[in-house]
Amino acid sequence: MSMKALGIVGVGLLSADVVLAQAAVIPFDDAHWNLDRAQVVQHLDRSAVMGMAVLKDVEIENGVIEVDVAVSGARSYPGVIFRSQGDGSWERFYIRPHRSGRVPPSLYSDVLQYLPGWNRVDSWQLYSGPGYTAGAVIPTGRWLHVRIEVSGDRGRVFLENATQPDLEIPRLRHGLRTGGIMLMGPADGSAYFSNFSVRAEKALDLGPSPRQDIPPGFIRAWQVSQVLPALEIDDSGTGLPDVAAHLQWRDLPADENGLVDIARVQGRTGQPDTVFLRTRIAADHAEIRPYKLGYSDAVTLYLNGSKIFSGDSSYQGRDPSFLGIIGLSDTVCLPLRAGENELLVSLSELMGGWGFEMQRADAEFRAPGVTRKWKTGKSFSTPESVAWDPVREVVYVSNYDPFHPSREEGRQVIHRLAVQGGEPEVLARGLRNPTGLVVRRDSLFAVEGQGVVEIALPGGEVRQRIGVPDAGRLNDIDVDGAGVLFVSDSLQGVIYRITAGKAEVWLRGPEVSQPNGVCLSGGRLVWANNGDAFLKSVDLESKQITHLASFPGGLMDGVTNGPNGSWLVSHNQGRLSQVNARGEVTVLLDLTVPGTVIADFAYIPRENLLVLPTFFDNRVVAETLTVD
Repeated sequence: MSMKALGIVGVGLLSADVVLAQAAVIPFDDAHWNLDRAQVVQHLDRSAVMGMAVLKDVEIENGVIEVDVAVSGARSYPGVIFRSQGDGSWERFYIRPHRSGRVPPSLYSDVLQYLPGWNRVDSWQLYSGPGYTAGAVIPTGRWLHVRIEVSGDRGRVFLENATQPDLEIPRLRHGLRTGGIMLMGPADGSAYFSNFSVRAEKALDLGPSPRQDIPPGFIRAWQVSQVLPALEIDDSGTGLPDVAAHLQWRDLPADENGLVDIARVQGRTGQPDTVFLRTRIAADHAEIRPYKLGYSDAVTLYLNGSKIFSGDSSYQGRDPSFLGIIGLSDTVCLPLRAGENELLVSLSELMGGWGFEMQRADAEFRAPGVTRKWKTGKSFSTPESVAWDPVREVVYVSNYDPFHPSREEGRQVIHRLAVQGGEPEVLARGLRNPTGLVVRRDSLFAVEGQGVVEIALPGGEVRQRIGVPDAGRLNDIDVDGAGVLFVSDSLQGVIYRITAGKAEVWLRGPEVSQPNGVCLSGGRLVWANNGDAFLKSVDLESKQITHLASFPGGLMDGVTNGPNGSWLVSHNQGRLSQVNARGEVTVLLDLTVPGTVIADFAYIPRENLLVLPTFFDNRVVAETLTVD
């Protein structure tokens, strides 16, 4: 549908200052709206609009859009388009009421949807997950209030009178710009809009855009061809189709997330469409190199002129419930020759988003100064934590082993491992799903689910078990110079202090939610607070809490003191970062692509060594961290 035809061209913000400033309800009439594709009706005792209505003479940059929506629960996609341009580009928010369920929690996690549009293409299959979709329960047969806040390149959506956003949009993909507004819904009686208002708020501040870790290994340099009729391409052979000889190319690099969205440069023709993508891959020697693929809707890959892979990810193409959401779900092993290799991708589209992404499946990122030192064999049973023993110059490794739950006596072990790697040996047996470890003098303290066990060093005998009454799920531990233990409880949202064998609640409250790694640092305790994704510290005397750094997305696990007054933090998904005193975060190591977990690790300054437990990979790996 043409935005130009609907009247979103040439409108100005200045002509709407009064409307925007007052934020009064804007009536559904011809003076304020283009209603050519909408109907004004009475619904639930209100004047309402059904269909597609374009607000006249109003554009918004930063501000608040509010509207009430009523749905029947049938399949429909009612929502708001904002910051739209005459070239058919926009930002869009909408609801899928048919996927919500009727009681919490939400039946599906995509009831609320934000997506950017280019060239009049709504690419919902390409933009899904955190920052784009969220669950919600949408009532039927009554009015639901929706508030959309837009500031800079950020947005958020509130339902009813929620104090916390139901959908956070950390980055509006078109960035900061001004554009028009449209209500977009079906005209079949399944959705209605009422009580619409909009106001500009130049000072509206949603905070800075959260830091984004750029994933490694994506192919980013692409060229795209002209659009071709998909049904006219003969691809029955094992080589390139004849049409490949007549392709015309222009650059279309992948975005920071590795996605190539064809709609950024090309609209649809109204029939099944195909474009070709082209890139070049260099190899030092002949090798078989694995790559993960994501595509919408269908692809064929040609390497050096030979067909090597075909796949179909179209809507309902695999089963009736298959949505065709793009994801790195397929893997192809490319037989690369030494030198330069040409890769062509035939990408066809029916509906829902036209995109492609390709990532080296074994890609790892190491910052300058970080290098692999050694790696053990699969000698552990879900290693969860590593602790350094400076007296005996070894590390200890807890084996969590969730696949063999503890009985009364416990079935897990603690391993001892040389700082040079090699094969581990059992230090202690009879543990109950141990997690965090810490060494003090001739004792190793290991966290169990409901308490802490003290293990004698170097022999490995259990000296005592310290119970923690009412514990939910104890997780990590640290100890001060006087032997006082601090233990996090991720389930209860508590940090315990254990003095002379007795546990007490030391810190709890709204700032303590899903705490994991803990680390004593000078006169304060630093911990990973996964409830709000912040690394925090608390003064040991005053208990004043400070936010040190934000870690959006993922699960923070281990925390320890790093070089030059910094802290080192692991994300369970496979990242290890350094946080300096100013709260600046630098990624040192990223193993997320091969799926290597980094759990509760140890840093050995005098060895310049990071020793990392890999959890499900059943290994321990070491990385050298060279500090200037």
